[in-house]
Amino acid sequence: EKKQGQAQHKQPQRLFLGNLPHGITVERLQAHVQECSLEGVDKVLHTPGKRFAFLAMASYSDTLKAKQVLEERRLEGVSIKVEFAGERLHHHDPRGEEPALPPPQQ
Repeated sequence: EKKQGQAQHKQPQRLFLGNLPHGITVERLQAHVQECSLEGVDKVLHTPGKRFAFLAMASYSDTLKAKQVLEERRLEGVSIKVEFAGERLHHHDPRGEEPALPPPQQ
């Protein structure tokens, strides 16, 4: 039980990057990271053909700085979505709608 509580409060050291331009490559992502002068990037994780990637960071403070910088920058003219990895699993429907509840049983 104690381990679960500690895991929930762990400071994220990975960023999720979504809404990436079509045809983006890991090389282009790495170049964008360098253009943004981000510090503490351990690894850029991207699967070819996918419009999302992850940045593994060296520390929580590097993660915070990178998130702030990336949110303000465009990649090939596109505003990318930047979140702490895992955070997106808890979001509501992207259209802002709550999930429909089944009708009450009588």
